[in-house]
Amino acid sequence: MYKILQSTDWSFLIGGEVQQVAIGLHDVQVHLFKDMSIGMSCDFEHKRPWRPPSFDTEMHVKAATLVSLLGKKVESVTANGEESLIVHFTGKEALTIIVDEAPYESFVVTRPGETIVV
Repeated sequence: MYKILQSTDWSFLIGGEVQQVAIGLHDVQVHLFKDMSIGMSCDFEHKRPWRPPSFDTEMHVKAATLVSLLGKKVESVTANGEESLIVHFTGKEALTIIVDEAPYESFVVTRPGETIVV
């Protein structure tokens, strides 16, 4: 089972601008400026101040809300224990990536020269 390591420094994501959101049937990719990406195959919550949260259970339906992140920049990243990673964007939007209890990876964060698998 994968967990978020508390020693991981997520600060490299700060300032990354969302350039593309790629939605698959079972995964979502958020591509950031400077060759960084967040790939999720787990549950997530997308909070926007002007909309109620989505309660869709199908990833590709819920992921459609993420297009509002296009052009937004990462302001901060916080690990909530080993269970979730919260990425705050400009415009008061937040993406909470929830680590699954399954024995396989929940999400992958990449940047040049580094891949972090959770």
